[in-house]
Order: sequence, then C-alpha cells, then structure tokens
Amino acid sequence: PEPTTSKKTNEEIAKEVYQGNGADRKNRLTAAGYDYAAVHDLVSKLVKGESITSTTPASPTTVKATGVATKLDKSLAGAYTVTASSGLNVRNAAGTAAKVLVTIPKGIKVKNYGYYTPVGSVKWLFVQFTYKGVTYIGFCSGAYLTK
Repeated sequence: PEPTTSKKTNEEIAKEVYQGNGADRKNRLTAAGYDYAAVHDLVSKLVKGESITSTTPASPTTVKATGVATKLDKSLAGAYTVTASSGLNVRNAAGTAAKVLVTIPKGIKVKNYGYYTPVGSVKWLFVQFTYKGVTYIGFCSGAYLTK
C-alpha cells in the first residue's frame, strides 16, 4: 500500500512556523520530511518583512521503487528489523544489480505486507518504512531482516 501525503510548499510552512520556537520547530519540520534550512531562510525573509510568493515544492516525503513484487505470501507479512551490521540497502527492484534508494542502519524496523520477489534462493521483501522523515517503499534482501 502506498501512503498518501498532502505536502505543503516550503513557503506555506514558513508562514505557519513564523512564531514557532527554534529547536522544536527544527525537530518537527525535519521529522515531517521538510528541508529545515529552506524553510528557515523563508522565515528569515518574513521577519525582515520580505515577500515570499514563489511556489517551490517541498522535498518529497515518499520515495517508491519502480520495481514490482512478483509473489505474495501472507505468512511473510509483519514487522522486521535490519540485522546487517553495516546497514541494509533498499533497492528500486529486487536484486543487487538494482539502484540503491537508501541505506538504512542496523536496528531500523520495516514493514512487509507479504509481497516479495525471489532472486535465486533469496526472498527480496517489498518493504515500507520511514527514515529521517521520508517514507521509503522498496526491496530489501530478506537475508538481512529478522521478523
């Protein structure tokens, strides 16, 4: 399942946080997937009385693989933890030849809804998780995940 998120522009967010406090604002914006530096620059313009009228889209909050899972096994559905000591690559499609979308550190939890693609003897799970404010949907080798 793909999450649906309605994203505001950086300019809209800057206007909303004009009266927020620094540390809390930075943490909340970053957790929501916004570019804190871009929003901060716009807030500074507001403080100076400058106009901020552009409609620059905010950075995406979802990155989704273009590859598709070929199998469904509901017994695989559930939460998994990354066990790879050097992190685990999340890929655009199943297999080590596919483009890496992001590398997530050991201990991060991911969700699988039973979808996967076998490559050789390895099940590449189609997973979803949020990391640094961005939701990723892609493929991970099941060999480095523990349910």
